[in-house]
Amino acid sequence: MNRINANKRRVLRELLNERRLEQGQKALSQRAYSKLYNSKGANTYRIMDDLLGVVDLQVNENTTIGVGGQLFQLYYANRGKTKRILYIVDGAVVVDRTLDIPVDVDFASWWGGEYWNWVKTGESQTSKFEEYDYRGKVYIFDLNDNITANRIIQSYLDGETNCVFTPIRKWLETELEKEDIAPSRKKKLEGKLKPLAKFEEQYKDGVPEENMEEVALKLNMKFYIHNFFNSDDVTCYGEKLKDQLKVFHYTNPRVNHLELGQLFHNTKPEPATQDFIIDFIYECKEKDKGCYYKKAGEGIHAVWSIDGQAYAVRSEFGETLNELVNETGLNRCYIDDLKNPELSQFIQRGTHFNLSISFENFISNRQGTIFGLKCIDQKKAYYNFKECKYYEGFLGKITDFRKTNKIEGVGLYLIKDLNPFNCYLKDRQKFVRLNELMNMYNSNNVYTSAELKFLDTMG
Repeated sequence: MNRINANKRRVLRELLNERRLEQGQKALSQRAYSKLYNSKGANTYRIMDDLLGVVDLQVNENTTIGVGGQLFQLYYANRGKTKRILYIVDGAVVVDRTLDIPVDVDFASWWGGEYWNWVKTGESQTSKFEEYDYRGKVYIFDLNDNITANRIIQSYLDGETNCVFTPIRKWLETELEKEDIAPSRKKKLEGKLKPLAKFEEQYKDGVPEENMEEVALKLNMKFYIHNFFNSDDVTCYGEKLKDQLKVFHYTNPRVNHLELGQLFHNTKPEPATQDFIIDFIYECKEKDKGCYYKKAGEGIHAVWSIDGQAYAVRSEFGETLNELVNETGLNRCYIDDLKNPELSQFIQRGTHFNLSISFENFISNRQGTIFGLKCIDQKKAYYNFKECKYYEGFLGKITDFRKTNKIEGVGLYLIKDLNPFNCYLKDRQKFVRLNELMNMYNSNNVYTSAELKFLDTMG
């Protein structure tokens, strides 16, 4: 890299400090930046320069991937950012990585896990660079800019008719047509037709959120607006009303639109075929009816609609899993990913699969081929967990985190440095070869206490 002159150094500091101030952090001096990057002098400014632009690395015989090597430094200079990293040789993409590069970690330990993406398959001591005769370039660039959360203020109208007032008018008309309606009730309902018509004219371009309370009080009705993806996220208008005429439950499936009804994600689905579920989803889209579906493997497993319909593909795996989680109480173990993102990410790192799987094409539909995972021996593989000699129980409520150098009980453990396996015994040698082929156990990964007990027996 060319020498960075004094003027460019000043500009680099100013630009980086502007970014820090935008994110609510304090500006730093050159000395503070040196401490932050664990570097000195001109190298600090080279890192700052890298942080502000697209960085590429020309691979040569001196390019290394170990701690402190050129690739390591490239990652280190981009801590705290979302990046896409490509290694391209003769027009062919050898490595394609998109990831959030962490900042508040022991970076050398974190690199121990990322390192495995840059080595030749099955040969931990041979880098991709060596495999391709030290040719090509590494490109690194921003996937996206930092996004500031900004709540959209909605105005409910989207649809052929007013999505707020149409259900209210239909309900009033239906009630007034009843032959056994009491005169006093009929008078109350008729008294709401005039203000309703006035609202329909006033808000023909949509009902702003801030005016929903006024509508609720004038019509003497309560409105509950449910979040489409989170049934616990509910906004109530007209909450002060004691003797309301009617309570309406709406769901907000997209911006500026409400649908009458509530999506219950815990509704028990009826059994159905994959083709039926896919046709049902198309039908919902054609009718502009909100629906929510889950995938399993490459296919769609279940669907729930806003009007209470729910369907799921029955499978031996699903039935076995439900039986297992209900019996063990695991169905009551869950975490709010939005409120506890760090805890959720930590747990997700511990729910990887240390195995090999194969896929079997089992169904086609109008969108093309859907692939599904076919499993066998469900009871043997999942339900007989108590037969495993390493089993001590399932992890339930997570209460605390602590540093440790030993297994302290049932839990999830972040292993910063997985020691080389003691492979003098023949059964251990087989395991080491399998581990290298399948890339199962690496440093800087989260493992269950049962897995660690097994690894202990492998030396």
